[in-house]
Amino acid sequence: IIRFFLYIEENYGTSLAFSFLSEVCTLLFLKDVL
Repeated sequence: IIRFFLYIEENYGTSLAFSFLSEVCTLLFLKDVL
């Protein structure tokens, strides 16, 4: 996942990478809660 994050950061910029990362974290969190 880290490598994918770095790939996104390299190609699309840091802001998009962080928004994607927070999206993934939210999904994982919801999956754990549910």
